[in-house]
Amino acid sequence: MNTLKNKSNKKTLIVTREDRRMVRKMINDMGKSLIRDGFVKVEGKTPYELSEEIWKHLLSKETPMYITLDHTNDLLKAAQSYEKEGKLEFACLLYTLWFEHWLNSILASVFRRRKFTAKLITQIIRDIDISRGKTTWLLQLLEMPPFKNDHLIKINKIIELRNSFVHYKWQPFDIDKNERKAEYEAALFEVAKTISYFKAPSVTIMMRQEEPII
Repeated sequence: MNTLKNKSNKKTLIVTREDRRMVRKMINDMGKSLIRDGFVKVEGKTPYELSEEIWKHLLSKETPMYITLDHTNDLLKAAQSYEKEGKLEFACLLYTLWFEHWLNSILASVFRRRKFTAKLITQIIRDIDISRGKTTWLLQLLEMPPFKNDHLIKINKIIELRNSFVHYKWQPFDIDKNERKAEYEAALFEVAKTISYFKAPSVTIMMRQEEPII
């Protein structure tokens, strides 16, 4: 019988290899979260010392644990699928959602390290507009790295097209020229490199202003 033991000698039944894989991933993700949110400092510690400190927090009742349902990968796959199918409006909608989820996750992590309450974090993320606040003055206020202007232009174009679709700001177009479709195709082509840039782990670490996880 396979069990997971912790320092309090409590045992939890782990039935299959998949269970063990999921437990390892869960513990790994929680450890990364503790580092991201500032509960565990990486600098000057050996891997063993880091592991010991992470377990100390995981077993402590005083360390808050946050669970987040991360839909970013699913959103990105769905957006890419819609783009391949030629459903460009839906692709823009989901690419924008992906970017919002990615940025909100980073902001929430920065706020938690600064000891903001969960209620305040939710209010800030909900109330501040993405294109007129979260990607501009809020980053400056938090002393976070600014977005490169070319990436910001490409993201804002996708957001603009998303808003036109979501809020039914339909514009008439010449059915023979179909310039609207060309506009979507050009914007989606340009934003692909920007999304690859944002997905890079080094960019996420830079934006969160966190210590690299060894």
